[in-house]
Amino acid sequence: SLGDTLNPEDEQIYPDCIENKYVRLGWSGIDVTDCNSKQDVRERFEENGVKPSNKAVYVLDSFKNRVAKGDLIIVSDGNRKFRAIAKVTGDYIFDDSQEDFPQVRHVEWLQVYDESLPSELILRKSFSQQTHYRLMPDTLKESALKERLKINVDGSPKNYVLVIDEINRGNISTCCRGERLNL
Repeated sequence: SLGDTLNPEDEQIYPDCIENKYVRLGWSGIDVTDCNSKQDVRERFEENGVKPSNKAVYVLDSFKNRVAKGDLIIVSDGNRKFRAIAKVTGDYIFDDSQEDFPQVRHVEWLQVYDESLPSELILRKSFSQQTHYRLMPDTLKESALKERLKINVDGSPKNYVLVIDEINRGNISTCCRGERLNL
C-alpha cells in the first residue's frame, strides 16, 4: 500500500514513490542486497542481533529475490480499493535515506489514479492486509486488468477518430419538417 493511508506519518511515502518511480518496503532497516535465499536473509537478521520472524524473512526474501523485472505491482488503498499499477524495472536496492522504508525496487508507473478505484474492477475478492503477496489466477480478473492497462500503456489515453461527413449539407428546415425544436 506504500504506507498506511490512515497514518499521517506515512503521508509522504506514496507521492515520493510516484515521483521517483519506485516502490518502498518498510520492513526492517537491514540490508539484504547480497542475500540470495530465505536462509541468507535469516542469517543477515541474526548477524544484526535480530531474531527474525518467519514473516519478516519471507517478506524480505520475496521482495528481493522473487519479485522480478517485468512483474506488475498493484498498490492497494485499504482492502477494497487500489490507486496505482506499476511494472518492476529494477533490481533490489537498499536505500536508508528514508529510514523506515529502506527496501526499494524501481518501477514504471502504468496507471496512477487521482481517486482510488474499487478492487472489484480487477479482483474477485478484497485485498489482504499482508505486506505484499502474489495475486493468484483465481483472485485476479486478468482480462479486466489487461484492458485497464491498455488504456494508458504508453502514457497517453486511447485515441479515437470522429468523422463528420458533409456537416454543411443538411437542411435543418427540411429534416425537421418545420417542427419547432426545443433545445
